[in-house]
Amino acid sequence: MVQLSQSNETFCQRLFVTGDQPQSYLDAGHKCKDLLVASAAATRLLKDVNIQERMAELNAPIVSDAIATVAERKEILTTDMRLPGDHVRPIAELNKMEHVYETGIVLHQDNRILKITVSSEEAGSVVKQLAEGHRTAETKPDNPQD
Repeated sequence: MVQLSQSNETFCQRLFVTGDQPQSYLDAGHKCKDLLVASAAATRLLKDVNIQERMAELNAPIVSDAIATVAERKEILTTDMRLPGDHVRPIAELNKMEHVYETGIVLHQDNRILKITVSSEEAGSVVKQLAEGHRTAETKPDNPQD
């Protein structure tokens, strides 16, 4: 792990959580007359090699043999479900893992989860297309003209 000053570590942690550069800079204890100055200062700070390395560490996916994979957790819950006794709890947990109870779109990227509630399947389709990197989303017209 890269060793940073307390203010720089706080800046990196806040930026990782919020994605807001100027506010993260201010939250780290730096004083600025306004957000424009804080934005410029945060941009300069992000050019520091140690800051870049720390941000890369924070954004790196967690990989460890000590952490059960999703497949391993599902296998354990499935085994529990098939044992005599209470089947509701393991089924409920499996349903949560599969997002059965959620309405809307759930996007997983790196270690972050973005939940978006949409009003229709078409809106969900548009959100998914945009999340996949399409610059525009294809939609079906409400009243197709012949």
